[in-house]
Amino acid sequence: MEKHSTQPPWGWSVCGLGRAARARSAALEALPQATPRFQVSRRPEVGNSTFADVLADPGTHCVAICTENRDHPRRARECLQAGKHVLVEYPLAPTAVEVRALFDLAERVDRVLHVGLIGLLTARHAAVSRVVETQQVYGIELSLTGGYSGWLAEEAREGHYGQLAISRIHTLWDWVGPISLHRARCDRRVDGYVLHLEFRDTARRIHRITERRVEGAARTKSVLVKDPRGMAIDIGASGKTQGVFVRDTAHFHERIQGAVPRVTNETIIAVAALAEAVSLRVGTPC
Repeated sequence: MEKHSTQPPWGWSVCGLGRAARARSAALEALPQATPRFQVSRRPEVGNSTFADVLADPGTHCVAICTENRDHPRRARECLQAGKHVLVEYPLAPTAVEVRALFDLAERVDRVLHVGLIGLLTARHAAVSRVVETQQVYGIELSLTGGYSGWLAEEAREGHYGQLAISRIHTLWDWVGPISLHRARCDRRVDGYVLHLEFRDTARRIHRITERRVEGAARTKSVLVKDPRGMAIDIGASGKTQGVFVRDTAHFHERIQGAVPRVTNETIIAVAALAEAVSLRVGTPC
């Protein structure tokens, strides 16, 4: 396999035309190290190339995979086998075994496989990190409310509740370190579900995630950080989050040149195993 240059510019193609794909494409336009090439859609009338042509294109050095979750493992595998560096919006794959196999493949073919964990780059995430580092924290509670339709509802009907919550699990792990699943419950309803999760960290503190998915619900997020008395800790003003896709893509470029990843492969595998355990624990799909 031809060894790609570690020097920019790098040709990029993007799979998908949704919100994440548009944000990633805008990031590529903003980075002088990137040369946008093609955009691929599963709808033949949209996009300007096919996935097969991207795989065969010698000018495409990197591929961003921004399609539905179930599509990620296959496309990542085929891109790596074609000699491309790969950036996948989370999750990489539904099981830890698949995630590990893809990282092993990337190592064998000497290509970067990067998971875009945009939530770890937000201003709110940084604000909570500062509190955790400087104050006594007894527990953290993360809540998300969002819609229930399309591919997300399909994932839930297949029982992939943990995989749908994987961004929150990554967030919690990044704040407090390794965690294990303590309790999990899914309250199913005709128009969605409510997922209740409890995790225990190595200091035996309990942290909670609540994920409410209901048809037509507006997307909202909240975080509560508690002190040893169970009182809320003021995380302060987090400021406005800007440029997370640009920063993440720039970090990907740094990784091509040998930089250490912000989130290790082993952490991504461990969080995938936790998400898988959640799905198995809560049982019957919607």
